[in-house]
Order: sequence, then C-alpha cells, then structure tokens
Amino acid sequence: MAHRTFGGVTVDESIDRGTVTVDREELLGFGGRYDPLASHTDPAAAAEPPFGGIVASGIHTFVLTQPPVVEALYVDSDVIAAGRVESLRFPAPVRPDDTLAGDLEMRDETVWAR
Repeated sequence: MAHRTFGGVTVDESIDRGTVTVDREELLGFGGRYDPLASHTDPAAAAEPPFGGIVASGIHTFVLTQPPVVEALYVDSDVIAAGRVESLRFPAPVRPDDTLAGDLEMRDETVWAR
C-alpha cells in the first residue's frame, strides 16, 4: 500500500484489515489479568453452558483487532487516530484457534485541533 495522507482517505472506503488467530494461552492469560470470569480463565467451568468451552472476553476480542488495523491503515500513513467506534458486534463466541477477519469502514473525515 502506498503512503496515505489524510486527504487520501475516502469516506465510505472499506479497508481489509487482515486476519488474526486466537492463541489459547494468550486468551487464558488475558482473561486472568483483565477479565477474570470463569468463561475466560477456567476451561472446566467454561465447559458448562452457555459457551461449552473457553472463550475470549469481548475486550480481548477488540484488542486483537488493533494490530491488523495498525498494519492496514496507520503504519504508512499520516492518519493517526480514530475518533470513535460507532459499531462493534460480537456475533459469536471467540474460541482458541479461531481466526478473526474484518474490515475497517471510513465513515467520515474529521480534523481535530488542539
């Protein structure tokens, strides 16, 4: 991808942000440190309904999406920040070895002044 400037961002553009695979040990470690519910930290307890196995927390799922966004948009770009997240959905539980994919949609362009 060529170097992007703020002026090169197109409203309604959709940017493929690649994929990331969920690592079991990272999932358990993140859950233990930041979201210590049994469904994120205890495989035996998580085996019970409603999930039937260990799952990533929503917070961890969101965090996993950031490195691909940085690679797809920010690394070679003058675009330095996203002002807000308007939509975030977790349509299914995220489990170890799942591969997450998605895209980033540019809804508007705004310049913030200090």
